Amino acid sequence: MYLLSAVPFLWYMIGIFVIVEILALFFFYGLKKDFGHKGEKEGYGSKSTRMRKSLGREGVLLEIERLRTGGEMDETLIRKMSPEDKAIFEVGLIDALTKWPREDQHRLRSTLIKNGYDERCARCLMRGDISNRVRASTLLALLRPQVPARPHDSDRFKRTHSGRLVPIVTNDADEL
Repeated sequence: MYLLSAVPFLWYMIGIFVIVEILALFFFYGLKKDFGHKGEKEGYGSKSTRMRKSLGREGVLLEIERLRTGGEMDETLIRKMSPEDKAIFEVGLIDALTKWPREDQHRLRSTLIKNGYDERCARCLMRGDISNRVRASTLLALLRPQVPARPHDSDRFKRTHSGRLVPIVTNDADEL
């Protein structure tokens, strides 16, 4: 008898539990829906676009100035830059490494190399579109200038028709 009186109470509790679960699902679904539409109504666009805030030309130039003074490179800032800001940043670096005074160029170059920006440019040469590759190759040439061959090497070797370098045989007696 006692068991029969407990059954309606059990069904009553199960019914309340189901209703609470359904209400919770609607509530959380409504919150998710509201947050998704809120960004689009305000004109923020997609989530990845909202995360990338445009620095603009002034912000990029301020970052280059900060690097010139020997400041550490902010990797998260560079990763979160929009493609347009990255292009402005790289063109600004090219401009700075070619037109600034020699001391400032050296300081900026050493800061960039110390923070691994030359390796980033080398990796960018392997992937990306053509405009990114052109900027990366120009920056890499400015960051890692190739040392020309020593002038006395050309006096000791000559190039054959096949393109090989062979030593020039001189007779020391002829020079006396």
